[in-house]
Amino acid sequence: SYTLPVLDNKRIEVLTVKRDRDSLHVPDGKLMREFMNGRYPAADFVVERGNAREQILEYLHGRKNNAMVVTGAYGRGLVSRLLKPSMADYLIKELNVPVFIAH
Repeated sequence: SYTLPVLDNKRIEVLTVKRDRDSLHVPDGKLMREFMNGRYPAADFVVERGNAREQILEYLHGRKNNAMVVTGAYGRGLVSRLLKPSMADYLIKELNVPVFIAH
């Protein structure tokens, strides 16, 4: 919100993908809601089940128009990134939407 204040009044969705056996609660939900309420009081929290790569891609394919993805990335070590590519890299390759990467 500090970097792109023009987006303060836009619709915001926070997507979480959980494994099938996990609860549908947003991780640190109370803290996340408190944080988001500071800038985006109308933010929607969406929880999906399944494989994160598949679910995120499927979710975003239906929302390409006027969408922007904000994600964290590159916080892992070199070996970890070599063995399992970053979700941000995957989204950049698979989608035609802007991706803002916050470290």
